[in-house]
Amino acid sequence: MERLLFRSFQIVADALVRKKDIEVIQVEFVVGNTFSTPFLIRLSANLSSFIYSVFSQNKVAIMNVARVKEKVKADFLALDFKQEGIKKVSSLLDGMGKHVTKFTPWKEYAYMPHVSFSIAYSNDHIFLKYFVKEKEIRAHANQLQGPVWEDSCVEFFVSFDGDEKAYYNFEFNCLGNFLAAFGPSKAERKFLDKEVMKRIVTQATIVHHEDDNIQWELTAAIPVSSFVHSSIGSLQSTGCNANFYKCGDLLSDPHFVAWSNIESASPNFHLPEYFGSVEFI
Repeated sequence: MERLLFRSFQIVADALVRKKDIEVIQVEFVVGNTFSTPFLIRLSANLSSFIYSVFSQNKVAIMNVARVKEKVKADFLALDFKQEGIKKVSSLLDGMGKHVTKFTPWKEYAYMPHVSFSIAYSNDHIFLKYFVKEKEIRAHANQLQGPVWEDSCVEFFVSFDGDEKAYYNFEFNCLGNFLAAFGPSKAERKFLDKEVMKRIVTQATIVHHEDDNIQWELTAAIPVSSFVHSSIGSLQSTGCNANFYKCGDLLSDPHFVAWSNIESASPNFHLPEYFGSVEFI
């Protein structure tokens, strides 16, 4: 009977991996001398972990299951950004691997524009390029630290030193205007100093398509020195926790799209416990 039970768990686990982007991390059995059928599968969900219990009278077996953490590798670019500039970076990122933001965590906001991104780094910068195709755009925020999230917006949230209690968030609209802040939560963040922000360079391009969709691209060069609340030496062979987003709060079809999935009752990107990982190789 234990063999039958184990096979049942395998079937459930395989289905979960396909459907929920989670993986089995541990299987524990507490089984009496006999185990009669039928048995009941009961789900208990606690944010990032899932516990499935199989009961038959007072005999119990437990399987612990956890979310798969999204992972991405950032390649090294051997260039001098001051000399070669944002156009060169944008061109190089065009030829690198693209990663899709594929989750719409809140079913009431089901619209999903096509969004992907590339990430790389140099000795002194992190480079990002977003590739967006959506049915409309909005671009009202026209100054530093403006409400870019209300526009057609892409975002990069990141934490270093294994610290999930505080993070940086960089948010860019389709014109290249942006905000940047640091803190432990949405309500407790503080904007980065303007002198720090002036060193961040962006490039935005917008292209109209025949199918009435609009494609736009956003390239950003973020100096390592921008992470003023972290102790960062060389990025090479290190990592960080991060998430990549697309939103548009005031578009006619508001949406909230994430690279690493989120579980919360209402739209909220400011949950570092759901960040994936970035490896600087």
